[in-house]
Amino acid sequence: MSVLPGWLQYVAWSFPPAYVFEGLRALLVEGQFRADLMWGAFALNAVYLMLGFGAFMALFEAARRGGQLLGQGE
Repeated sequence: MSVLPGWLQYVAWSFPPAYVFEGLRALLVEGQFRADLMWGAFALNAVYLMLGFGAFMALFEAARRGGQLLGQGE
């Protein structure tokens, strides 16, 4: 991450794989497991999962209210 420009580091840290790869780099280079980076990745994944679920439910409810969900089946 240190090779990226400052503004791009903020963008990169918003993606969970950045935490995982930094943790792997620390394990290979320094020989230590960075649990804080793994928990950061898990937390960011949880946030994105909740945001995705909230967006899905909002769009689903809007489609239901608008009558765009049709009963297809027998």
